[in-house]
Amino acid sequence: MKKRRNIVTINRIIKILKEGDMNTSNLYYTLKERWPRSAPSMPSLGNLLSRSKEFAEAGEERVIDDTGYGQNYDVKVWRLAE
Repeated sequence: MKKRRNIVTINRIIKILKEGDMNTSNLYYTLKERWPRSAPSMPSLGNLLSRSKEFAEAGEERVIDDTGYGQNYDVKVWRLAE
């Protein structure tokens, strides 16, 4: 049996997503808030979410930046797979 990498981080993401669906940015900042020393970077979090069978994409959400620079972008919303 192949040993899984990042199993602790995957279990933490599962714990967070049991509370409800969340977009990638909010998930990243929640991980940074709860486990600041061991939270993954944004690129590695995206890879974990897209490559793990425990998570499924639930759609996209538009994020509007309030700083005045006009940075509006779409982020994926994630949920637990059934």
